[in-house]
Amino acid sequence: MRKRVFLIIGVLAGLLALGVATTVVIAQESNDDDKNSFFDDFVERVAEILDEDEDTVRDAMETAREETKEAWKEKWEQAYRDKLEEKLDAAVEAGKITQDEADEYLDWYDDRPDGASFSRGFGRHGKGFGHQRWGK
Repeated sequence: MRKRVFLIIGVLAGLLALGVATTVVIAQESNDDDKNSFFDDFVERVAEILDEDEDTVRDAMETAREETKEAWKEKWEQAYRDKLEEKLDAAVEAGKITQDEADEYLDWYDDRPDGASFSRGFGRHGKGFGHQRWGK
């Protein structure tokens, strides 16, 4: 009798999990369709207002998106480099490193390979200089 109750509970729990997973997948697909539909409608309307071809409008919007993304990336990188320079200056003033070491680190930072990210770790959690975490 107990085995049967546990079996029924297990089957019901499995069916419930399957139902929840199916609902999440359907909702996600619906949400993606809504986003694509909204964007398509938006492009169509802008093209209509500008009396332009939809492909021209879509290409212009993609170009603007890429240019804006690149500009923000450059701003973020410069702001991060400025902050890095401040931290190195503070480390030099505190006697933790020499000015030559700070300059050497900045030179290395400027010449680092593309994709090498050290933005989360330099002095993280107040632990000071030298706590880098690679690639995150």
